[in-house]
Amino acid sequence: MCGIYGYISLKEPIEPETLRRMGHALKHRGPDDEAEWIQNSTEMSIGLGHKRLSIIDLSPAGRQPMANEDETIWIVFNGEIYNFKDLRKELEKKGHRFRSNSDTEVIIHLYEERGTQCLESLRGMFAFALWDNKTKTLFLGRDRIGKKPIHYSVTPSGIVFASEIKALLQHPDMIRELDLKSLSKYLTYEYVPAPDTIFKSIKKLEPGHYLLYRHGKVSLSKYWDIPIEDYPIADRTEEQYTEELREILDKAVRDRLVADVPVGLFVSGGIDSGLVAAFAARASQQLECFTIGFDEPSFDESRYALQIAQGLGIKPHVKIFHAQEMLRMVERLPDVLDEPLADPSILPLYLLSQFASHKMKVVLSGDGGDELFLRCAARVHEVSPQRTGVQSTCISRILEHGFQDQAVPQRSRGLF
Repeated sequence: MCGIYGYISLKEPIEPETLRRMGHALKHRGPDDEAEWIQNSTEMSIGLGHKRLSIIDLSPAGRQPMANEDETIWIVFNGEIYNFKDLRKELEKKGHRFRSNSDTEVIIHLYEERGTQCLESLRGMFAFALWDNKTKTLFLGRDRIGKKPIHYSVTPSGIVFASEIKALLQHPDMIRELDLKSLSKYLTYEYVPAPDTIFKSIKKLEPGHYLLYRHGKVSLSKYWDIPIEDYPIADRTEEQYTEELREILDKAVRDRLVADVPVGLFVSGGIDSGLVAAFAARASQQLECFTIGFDEPSFDESRYALQIAQGLGIKPHVKIFHAQEMLRMVERLPDVLDEPLADPSILPLYLLSQFASHKMKVVLSGDGGDELFLRCAARVHEVSPQRTGVQSTCISRILEHGFQDQAVPQRSRGLF
C-alpha cells in the first residue's frame, strides 16, 4: 500500500509544513520513497504528497506525484491496476507516450483520453487524487468495492484528503468533533459505514464513486454498483458454472501475482485462502506463505495451513503467538485504527501482517470469500437456498476435481 494526501487552499498558499505533517502521519504506508508537489497561485493553491511502497516499476521513473508531458495533469495513486498493460497498448496506438513502466502513468493518459470515464476501464484496487490544471479540477476516485481507502473534508477554505483520517487531522482546519449519528451506527453495525466517519467534518469516498472539486464546489457521482439481476440458473449445467468459476478465480489470482517484487500468501487453513494458494501454485513457482498460530490449542489452526502448504509445494512460515502479545496489541489499536472497529480479527491480522512484512511487500489472502459465496450467516436468509446451493456446489467441485494434481486437506474439502 502507498499513502496519498494533499489539500487545496482557496485563500492562502500551501503551507509546506502542514503537507509534511500529513505525510509523516502516513509514513507506515510507504517506506520506499516520498515526494510532494506544490503549486501556489492567486486563484487557488494545491499540494499533493505521496508515500511510496514500490511494487510496479521500482525505478525513479515510477515516483509520485507524477505528471503528464506538459505537467498540466498531476496524480498521486495508491493501489494496483491489473489490466494496465492492455490499457497501455491501447493508449500507445492512439499516440500516447510513456516515460515509465508504472500503472500510475496509465491512469494519467487514460484520463487525457476519456476524462472521468477512465474509471470504467480500470480493473483493480485503487484510490487516487488527480489534479487537472487546465480545468482547475480535483478528481478523487475509488475502486468498485472500496479496497483502497480515501477520506476527505470540505472546509470554507478548500478541501483536504488523504488515505487515512490521521493525516487529515494534521491540517489546522480540521474540527475534531464526534459525530453522534456515526457513533450510533457503530454501536449498531460494529463499524462506521461509508460515507460517514466517526468525525463530523470528515467523510469517506464511497466505493464505486468519484468526487470532483472545482471552484469551491463538490460533486459526487457513482460510476459502478453491484449488478442486481435475476439470472436464471437453469439455463446452464452445474459443470458449466463450475468451469466458469474456476476460470474466473484462476485469472483473478494470476492478475494479482503481477509485480516487480515477490508476492507471498496468507494461508489460514480454511477454504478461501486454500483456494487462492492452490491457484497461485499453478501460476507461480517458489511461493512462500505465512501463517500464525496460538499457544492455546483450541484456537490454533496452523496445522491445517501447513497441510495446504506442503500439499501445494509452498514454503511455509509459521509464528506462534501468546496471549500476552495479543494484549499488548490491544494497547496499540488506537495508533492503528482511525475510528472504532469491533472486529476482533484485526488482532491476528495485524500480527500476521507484521510477521510477513519482514520478507514480503505483497501478499494475497482469502478475505472476501464469505461475502462472495454467501457464507455469512447474517446474510444467508436474504438469498434463495437454490442459488446458495449452486455456489456452494461449484466451490466443492473445484476443490474435489480442480486440483487433482495438488493436495488439498480434507478439512477444506468438507467446509461446504
